[in-house]
Amino acid sequence: MKTKKIITKQEKEYTYFCEICKEEIKHNHGWEHHNCECYADIGEWYPESRSGTKWTFDICATCFIENVIPALKRELGLEPRKKEYSY
Repeated sequence: MKTKKIITKQEKEYTYFCEICKEEIKHNHGWEHHNCECYADIGEWYPESRSGTKWTFDICATCFIENVIPALKRELGLEPRKKEYSY
């Protein structure tokens, strides 16, 4: 008797929480799009391999705008580049 193993693609869902407000970070809200990426990825990339280190913060868009931007302005005198868009 032959048996057949059926393999299905299983998608993993990850839940991320903001490290500032501790709320769940929801990336899609129907038609609304909220995306905030705070990371540094430093290393070496070659055609056959990659190596390096990535530092990541999980921060919601609201905390990024209300907390991170003001802190960077206040502490380091940085001004973010802001780009409005409409397609």
